[in-house]
Amino acid sequence: MFKIDLPGTLRLLCATGLLATSAAFAAEVKVEGVHLCCGKCVKAATQALTGVNGVSQVNVVQDDETVTFQAANPAAAQRGLKALAASGLYGEPSVPGPDFKTDADKTANEIHISKLHLCCGGCVKAAEAAVKGLPNVKSVSTQSKQGTMTVNGENIHYAALLKALHESGMHGQLR
Repeated sequence: MFKIDLPGTLRLLCATGLLATSAAFAAEVKVEGVHLCCGKCVKAATQALTGVNGVSQVNVVQDDETVTFQAANPAAAQRGLKALAASGLYGEPSVPGPDFKTDADKTANEIHISKLHLCCGGCVKAAEAAVKGLPNVKSVSTQSKQGTMTVNGENIHYAALLKALHESGMHGQLR
């Protein structure tokens, strides 16, 4: 056994618990408004966060449409939020989240969306409803098994489309 002689102030901070370890910097991240219509959605959200470096204590509550997790630090919180989005799910986080904005002026007559979470009819219905109400959208075609959607119309705004998906609790890659 060995002995470490700490300076008086450091010894006092350790003894009183005022010297924090990295675990003390952990924060709960709560994401509200996530599309969680069924057990598969809950499983997808849980799996998306499981194994993310610095993320622990994942809790997904379908009835409240919330996902909570502990993040060891701000970088872990960002990794967790990005992992949730990569699974096709989205919500309003209690901490500043990653920026998923797109060029506000960018438009197209056909926009392809990939990496959507479309595990069941409820997911498809919610995603389609979110985008069908947008100005200039004429038709929507969804391929649930592939997690893709094609939106057709005239001068459809990318930013509006992404915002509509986010408001429905979903996320996808637009191209």
